[in-house]
Formats: sequence, structure tokens, C-alpha cells
Amino acid sequence: MIENTQTVLFGNGLNRLTPGNPSWEDLLTSIAKENLEKDIPNTLRYEAIIVKQPYREEPARLITADGKVLLDADGKVLYAAGEKVEDRLKKDIAERVSDFAPNVAYDIVADLPVEHFITTNYDNTLLKAKGILKK
Repeated sequence: MIENTQTVLFGNGLNRLTPGNPSWEDLLTSIAKENLEKDIPNTLRYEAIIVKQPYREEPARLITADGKVLLDADGKVLYAAGEKVEDRLKKDIAERVSDFAPNVAYDIVADLPVEHFITTNYDNTLLKAKGILKK
């Protein structure tokens, strides 16, 4: 049996109600090392950042002490396991929004009789409003 469960979906609009919080576009612009085309939608600007430096890096090859490249049994070069490119970008964004404080809108959303919340944000502002994390 499927239960009737209500869910709230929210994005950066709640953060934008606090003066000084950056828009998604401002956030992407601050992270990008190059100017990105203004006509590109923000979702594609995010993707463009991922494929550019410093987020696009070749994984480090494993080498021996005498500088020889290590190969697997099939003759393929072995690489050091590294953090995924997009994971680094997400961590960078999360660090930049970590000090966001809840505003009145977050307090209202936190008080809704809803079990599930879905967000496109990289912050924990709703958890702060609900008292789960320190403000």
C-alpha cells in the first residue's frame, strides 16, 4: 500500500531572502576561474566549470621509486585513486554556503507538517532551522 506522503521541494530562493547571500549565478561565477558565457543557463554553467581547471585534473600515475610507471597485468597504466572532479566542486560550493543562517522563510518551512524535504542547495540551512544543527 502506498501512503500519501507530502514532500517539499525548495531551492536557493529561500537563501536569497537573506540579504548578502549569493545567487546561484554569483556562486558559480565566484568559483569559475574564467568568465563563462552569460547566455548559458546556470545548470550548464555548472557543467562547464566541472570540465575546466582546476576541477579537471588528470589522475596521478603510480610510479616506482626509480620513476618507472606501474602497469597492471594487462599492461594498462595504474592511477592513484583520487577524489571525483564533481565531488570537489560540490565541496567547494558547500564551503562557500556553510555560514548561511536560517531566515523567516526557513523557519516557516521547518515548521510544516511534512516528513520529506528535497533541495537543490548544498547547504544545511534547513537543518539549522529545524534545530538539528547549530545555527
